[in-house]
Amino acid sequence: GDSTTVDITVKQDFNPTIVEGTSIDDTLVTDESYLDRGTVTSGAVSSAEDSGSVTDSGSFTVDLHGEQANSTVTIMHGNGEKLTLTYVDGQWTANPAAGVTGSYGTLTATATQEGNQVTVNYTYTQTGVFDHTDTDDHDDMSPVADSFAVSVSDGGADSEPVTGTISVAIEDDGPVVTQQAMDDKTATADDTSDSTLSGSFAINFGADGAGENPLSIGSSQGTTNGAETTFAVDGGQLVITNEGNGKYSYKYQPTNPNESFASKTFTITATDKDGDSTTVDITVKQDFNPTI
Repeated sequence: GDSTTVDITVKQDFNPTIVEGTSIDDTLVTDESYLDRGTVTSGAVSSAEDSGSVTDSGSFTVDLHGEQANSTVTIMHGNGEKLTLTYVDGQWTANPAAGVTGSYGTLTATATQEGNQVTVNYTYTQTGVFDHTDTDDHDDMSPVADSFAVSVSDGGADSEPVTGTISVAIEDDGPVVTQQAMDDKTATADDTSDSTLSGSFAINFGADGAGENPLSIGSSQGTTNGAETTFAVDGGQLVITNEGNGKYSYKYQPTNPNESFASKTFTITATDKDGDSTTVDITVKQDFNPTI
């Protein structure tokens, strides 16, 4: 009838698991057109670009199986910067609250707990310019401009965290030219209303900014003196003046200012810093009334 006892301890431990229908692996998309439209915006952004933004957001949900008390969500960039979400006193807290800085922007995140599940909401805001390589496509999309490694752990020594990657693709922008009204500034009072030797246009170089040689006609980059760039063109010179704030004026100076000539059209190319370009055609003409 002698007896003794033995204690048996049982425990059930789960790894965190991603909730079906959500995923940590995600690609966010931002549009560089919205980084800096410059001060000249009238007619400078197409309707297609109006659907874009410098921010994009996403979310994922993880089941912590009741072990949220020791859980953490870590979001780390390759540069060593990281954001950590921890569960303290019944709520999730982000440190640093300002987010984690990547190569071309910042990722912020918040988390909410419902039962055993935590939902992480994140937003990427582009702050820097990405140098796109396709100069023929103003809407060139970068493959992966920025990326952040994500790990969700319940704090257990033998726990396997849920991991994934938040990637960011950035859409390019390009210069946009808007032609303004033309003016009649010919040298004499004998010309007709058909004469037009001067005018203006506006350039929005977008987030990339103006290139080293922002204006050209054909292969010529002209001769620059202060705010003026002079091009040798058919029958004379075309002088383009940078008026500031993206505005340019031009004046055609014919070799013979007292002689009529038919319309001449010159194509000006505007190029931004990563090589994207666009063109504007300007037309000049000089017509005189017969005189005694």
